[in-house]
Amino acid sequence: MAISTLDTTVPSDLDARWRPWAACAHLGPSPFYGRGLKDLCADCPASEPCLWAALALEAVAGYPYGIWGGTTALRRRRIVEWLGADVDYHAWYVGVVDAWTPPVAGPGGL
Repeated sequence: MAISTLDTTVPSDLDARWRPWAACAHLGPSPFYGRGLKDLCADCPASEPCLWAALALEAVAGYPYGIWGGTTALRRRRIVEWLGADVDYHAWYVGVVDAWTPPVAGPGGL
C-alpha cells in the first residue's frame, strides 16, 4: 500500500473542499497553535473534516501538533487509543470529506 503524505502548509484537493469554510480560515496557518482556538472551533462547520485531517496527518506523517477540529494533541491521542492504531485514518479522512457538505453560508462562515 502506498502512503500519501499530508502537508499542513500546502492544502491538498481534499483540504480545499473544506478548509475555506473553517472558522479559522481567515487567520492563516498560525491559528493551529494559538490559545482559545477550541472556542473558535465550537461552531465551526468544518470541524469534522478538520479533526479527521489531523488524525490522518498524525498517522501518516507523525505530526501531532496544534488545535484541529476543536481537539488538542492529547485529545486526539486518546481518540486514536479508543479507535485503535490499525485504523486507516487517511481513508476515513477521505470518506469524511467525500460525505461533508459545505454550509449554506460562504467560505469562512460568511
